[in-house]
Amino acid sequence: AYVEARLDLPGDQRRSVGELLAHFPGFADQAALDSKLDEALDQFIHDATNGDQSYTADIKPWFGGEVAVSVGPLPPAASIGKDGSPSALARQFRGLALLSITDAAKAQAYLDGLSAKTGEETTKQTYNGAQLTVYQEKDGPALAYAIVGGEVAALGDLASVKAAVDTNGNSGFATQPGPKAALDAADKDHVAFAYVALRPLLDWSAGLSKSLPGAAASAIPEPVSDT
Repeated sequence: AYVEARLDLPGDQRRSVGELLAHFPGFADQAALDSKLDEALDQFIHDATNGDQSYTADIKPWFGGEVAVSVGPLPPAASIGKDGSPSALARQFRGLALLSITDAAKAQAYLDGLSAKTGEETTKQTYNGAQLTVYQEKDGPALAYAIVGGEVAALGDLASVKAAVDTNGNSGFATQPGPKAALDAADKDHVAFAYVALRPLLDWSAGLSKSLPGAAASAIPEPVSDT
């Protein structure tokens, strides 16, 4: 699965969003749209961090406005039946968050500051020209973050972050048949985009039902036919 949001409001999306928000109290003056959006994001970040962070002071100075999240590939269904412990499954998780950045130094300092606040043990590694900050592995996969090409902050499991560094934004995802068809059908100047590969997910669930024993397998529904 891949999901992205464009908070930078590309193309005519800024005008469209302004026209929509004009129907709500406090947004009638479209000239004040940016400040109103900053105010809303400040409130969101303030609530999400219990008052520890603000959007305009801590994030906006380095954030480029684009955020994306990808999940997958899923662990082989056959391997789950062999060791179905939560920690074993968690170690196979693959996920990646990508943030566009305008200032690599400020983004690195912000992420390092957040890392220090967690109190978790981390190490710095150099990988393919990028500096990785890697968290100590516990019950799940080793987590890491890195600045890729001075333009993107990548956060996720270590394998996925390394893959982001290796591809440097040229993974080929957008040229695969399914994602390409979805992107071609979407407006180029979109605010949000989501793609889910349903057929592999259904195939995986069918394999999972065969690998899990007894009652666990009976709880997994058979995949529906493709329509």
